Amino acid sequence: MFRREGPIPKWMGTARVETLITAPCPLTHPGRRLSDGAVTRIGSGTCAIGLVLMAISVAVGQPGVGPNGVVLHEPLHSANTKGLVPVFVYDPREASDLPQEIQIGDEVLPAPSRRPSGDQAYDARGTRPSTNGERPGEGQGAEPRGSLGNAARPDRSTQKEASLSYQASFDPSVVPFKRNRALNQVDAQGNLELVEGKHRSVPVIGHRVAPGREVFWGSVLVVSEADEAIPLPTVAPDSRILAYRAEPERELRFERDQADNLYLRAGGPSSFHLVYLIDADSKYFSRRTTSRATLADIPKHLRPKLPAYLAKAGLEVAQTLGLSRATPYFELVDELVRYFRSFEPGDPPPETEDIYRDLALGRRGICRHRGYAFIVTAHALGVPARYVFNEAHVFMEIWMPGAPGGWVRADLGGGAEGLTIEGGEARVRHRPLGTDPFSRPENYQRQMAAGADTVRGLPRESRAQSSVESSVREASDDATSVPKLMQLQAAMVIPEPSPSAKPSRVSLVIERPLVFRGEPLTLTGRVAAVQGDLSRAGGKVQIVLRSIESDQTLGLLGVALTDQNGLWTVDVALPASWPPGTYDLRAEFVGDRWLAPSVSP
Repeated sequence: MFRREGPIPKWMGTARVETLITAPCPLTHPGRRLSDGAVTRIGSGTCAIGLVLMAISVAVGQPGVGPNGVVLHEPLHSANTKGLVPVFVYDPREASDLPQEIQIGDEVLPAPSRRPSGDQAYDARGTRPSTNGERPGEGQGAEPRGSLGNAARPDRSTQKEASLSYQASFDPSVVPFKRNRALNQVDAQGNLELVEGKHRSVPVIGHRVAPGREVFWGSVLVVSEADEAIPLPTVAPDSRILAYRAEPERELRFERDQADNLYLRAGGPSSFHLVYLIDADSKYFSRRTTSRATLADIPKHLRPKLPAYLAKAGLEVAQTLGLSRATPYFELVDELVRYFRSFEPGDPPPETEDIYRDLALGRRGICRHRGYAFIVTAHALGVPARYVFNEAHVFMEIWMPGAPGGWVRADLGGGAEGLTIEGGEARVRHRPLGTDPFSRPENYQRQMAAGADTVRGLPRESRAQSSVESSVREASDDATSVPKLMQLQAAMVIPEPSPSAKPSRVSLVIERPLVFRGEPLTLTGRVAAVQGDLSRAGGKVQIVLRSIESDQTLGLLGVALTDQNGLWTVDVALPASWPPGTYDLRAEFVGDRWLAPSVSP
C-alpha cells in the first residue's frame, strides 16, 4: 500500500478504500482519521482500531506500474488462493475440543458420524483383517499395500489389475491418494524399505490453521493390543493434529517417523473409533520449484543413497532418457514424471537378470512398477523421492528445493479394471488449489483414479450448507433483516447462564491493525471471572462481524478455545468478496457451568 496527499495522477488509475473494520481494544488514545471514509469509533475506556483494506484499480496501463517501470504496489495477499480462513464451529452444549463442523467459504465440513459404518480399521501391522480372515493384498508376495508393510519387492506382474477397493478415510477425500505408508530407501538387495529412524512426538496443536494450509477430517477404527505404535493414514507428510475424539474416550499420543508416517499410541490394549482433524500445506498438492534450482540446493540430510550397482544402473537409464545430474532440477524431475507416466499395463518386458532395467526401459507396468523404477532412477540422480501407498494405489513424493522447499505429491498413473471407493458418497472430493505441476502425456490424461477403467462411489463435488442443528446455530430474529451479501456462518446463540456460574468478562485485542481483505488477522484475549481470577481451559469464544449502521450481527468469523489461564487466540479473515463498508468485530464468550456468558466492550 502507499499513502499520497493531493490528487492522484491519471496514469495511476484510481485508489479506493475497500473495507474498514473497527474493533475495541484495551488502549485509550484520541480518535483520529485513518483515511477518507475510515473513522475510528471511541467507547468509554477503549479505542477502536481501523483496519483499512485497500486495492488499486488501474484504468490505463499495466496495473501497479508507473513511468519508468517503477512498481507502485504489490498484489493483494490472501490466506490461500481462495482468500479464506477456516471457521471452526462448536456446539456450546458440548464440552469438546473437536468442532462440530468447519466452514470454508460457502462449503461446510461436518464432523464425521459418532456411529461409523465401514471405517477402515488399523492395528500395529496396518489395516485389520477383512471378514474372510485375509488381509487385502494377501498372497501377493512382497506387495505391501494391504498390510502397510515396511518393504516392497519389485515383481514382473505388469498386467492390468482386477477390481480394487479404496476406503475414503478423509473428508474432503483425497482419493486415491490417502497416505497410508511411505518407504524412503532402497536396500542392498534392491528392495524398497522404510527406515523409520527415531520417532518424533507430534503435539495436538488446537484449531489454529496457518495461512496456506487446508483442513481435513479423518475417521478410522483402531485396535491396540499393547502400548504399541499404530500407523494412521494422513493426507500429506507434514499433516498436523489439530484435535481428536476417541470413543470410548482416552488420551492418545501421536508420533512421526523419518519418512513422515504418522502413528498413535493408546497406552495399552483397547479398541476405539478415532475422529481426528488434521491440516496440510496446500503446496504439497501442486508445489513446483524455480527454474534456477539445482541438485546442489537439496538439503544434505535428504540426499538419497543407493547401493553402488543400482546407482550405476540408474545413471545409465537416466542417460538413455537424456538426463544427467547437470540438468536443471525441475526439468529433471518433470521429465522423469512424464516418462514414467507414459507406461502402459501389459505383458512383462523381456526378462534379463536386472529387473530394474527391465521395468524402467520396458515401459510396462501399473502403479507399483512405475513407482519402483522411478524411485531407483530418481535416487541415482540425487533426487529425494518416496514410494507412498494405500490399499489401492502407489504414488510418489518428490522433494522440491526453494523458499520454502518441501514435498510434492506426484501421481504416475496405474492400471485396473475397476475401483470401488467405500464411504465416498458421504464425503466431498478434495480439489487442490493449484494445478498438477508436471507434464501429462496423452495416455495419462485419459486415466481415471488409480488408472481404473471404471470408478464407483466417487465423493461428491460439493456439499449442502451447514449440518449443525438449527436450534444451536440459528442467528437472532433481528439478523434476518440484514441482506445476506455472502454466506457467512451464523453465530452461535448464547445460552442462558448456569445458576451457579459466576459473572465473567472477555477481552479482545487486535495484534495487527492493518490488513488486506482476505488476509488472516490474529486476535487474542482472555476470559476470566469479574471478581477473583477464575479462568479455565476449553471455554468457547466466538468472533462475530457486526454492522455499525444496524447494530446487528452479520455472521461468524471464527471460534477460539481458552487455555488453562483463560487466554485465547484465533486467526480470522473478512472474506475477500465482502463489499465495502464499516464493521465491528466482537468477541462473545458463550459461557459454561463455571462462568456466565459475556461480550467484549
